[in-house]
Amino acid sequence: NSESRWQGPWVGPVTVQVVSGITVRGRRALRRHLELLLQQASQELWIANAYFIPGARLLRMLTRTARRGVDLRLLLPGRTDQPFVQAAGRPTHGQLLKAGVILLECPDRMLHAKAAVVDRHWALIGSANLDPRSFRHNLELNLALDHPAIIERLRELFLQEAGKSVGVSLEAFARRSWLDRLWQRLAYACRWWL
Repeated sequence: NSESRWQGPWVGPVTVQVVSGITVRGRRALRRHLELLLQQASQELWIANAYFIPGARLLRMLTRTARRGVDLRLLLPGRTDQPFVQAAGRPTHGQLLKAGVILLECPDRMLHAKAAVVDRHWALIGSANLDPRSFRHNLELNLALDHPAIIERLRELFLQEAGKSVGVSLEAFARRSWLDRLWQRLAYACRWWL
């Protein structure tokens, strides 16, 4: 049936690197691949992610990347289908904001993207979230793409979503109620099982 096939324009040729988390070794490769992208970023690293719960190592790498002067932006959901998971990522926001990371939240709908743009040189698209479940338990697949038109289109989409999003400030983060802080710390303590 021709109606079920892609009718839009195809872009090619595209250099693609497949990073699979189908095996335990592969799940380590997913994490290592992300770490390499963080280390290699020299100008900008824009990440959109649905379930963001960085462990201590990833959190250190994100803050180091921002402190090196990389324009590091995180686009996260403001509304979510998993409130406990979202709460688990919130305790890390203070450290990220102090390092200079720009945190943006989409207020009106669930953001389910898992994508990144690195220095206008690589685009990363896939199924892996930046959370322990993706790096330890789930079967995930990411694609690293090297194609200027695709990368530029992904940047445009990121900027569109960022324009509709709400920035998280260090002041607003510090004003959280004690109940929110307790709830979020409890959720973060449970992160390995989320």
